[in-house]
Amino acid sequence: MNNRQSIRNARILVVDDHAASRHYTLAALRRCGCSVKSARSLAEAVAAASDWLPATVLTDWQLGTETGAGVVQAIRSRWPKKRSEPRFLLISGSPADALPAEAQDCGFAHILQKPVQPGELARAVAAE
Repeated sequence: MNNRQSIRNARILVVDDHAASRHYTLAALRRCGCSVKSARSLAEAVAAASDWLPATVLTDWQLGTETGAGVVQAIRSRWPKKRSEPRFLLISGSPADALPAEAQDCGFAHILQKPVQPGELARAVAAE
């Protein structure tokens, strides 16, 4: 099974305050058959995650004055106890080794560097 088949219908929340990056990521995931929603801020991400319960949250690191760590912490603190937590993936304009230690400590399943190619994005979403 290829990556596109394995992520078909996956529920993915994309959190990015940069409109062009957010739209690019959403389009790439839709082409893979994913069900996607987006948020521009931590507050929007928490509201969308609470209402929609995505399987994966793909967040940018820098969200104005907020960070991807805040997104992870806020969603985890409000996640229903009887449901498995979503997987968290980080996407950033900075290479992984240039991110603060806090980014490494959040438990991101993958850290991707922008610009992310659609195939790389699909592999990260499909990986366990």
